[in-house]
Amino acid sequence: MSDGIWRNHLTEYWNFFRRRPGNTKKSTVAIAGVGGIGGLLAERLVRIGIGAIKITDPGKFELSNINRQFPSNTTNVGAHKVEVLANELKKINPDVSICFDCDGITGEAKAKDFIKGADLVVDEMDFGLYDKPSPCKEKLGKTI
Repeated sequence: MSDGIWRNHLTEYWNFFRRRPGNTKKSTVAIAGVGGIGGLLAERLVRIGIGAIKITDPGKFELSNINRQFPSNTTNVGAHKVEVLANELKKINPDVSICFDCDGITGEAKAKDFIKGADLVVDEMDFGLYDKPSPCKEKLGKTI
């Protein structure tokens, strides 16, 4: 991801929270794709006190993830990314509400169900996983 795109993401996140002062605990963020940036974003959101987080990703940790994906390590190779991430997030903030599934976004119905109730939707799914635009983007028109 280029620095310009990353800065744009950060600006969008900042604007989201700036419009909701004092309501961070009441906000729900849905993140589709938790490898790389998605997992790190979930960790940061939990640390700042987000009230609820929804995460989905069909992937399992591999050895090649250890150097770049939170919370990948040698003890969880082969484990579902969202399950490991959910456990780690609860260690950071036991009060956060976490909803996760290991299926990922597989179509329009799944995307619609996943984004239901979310104040902010973040699409961090792998490029090339789908042969058409992300179902999250199709349902929302715009995601971060």
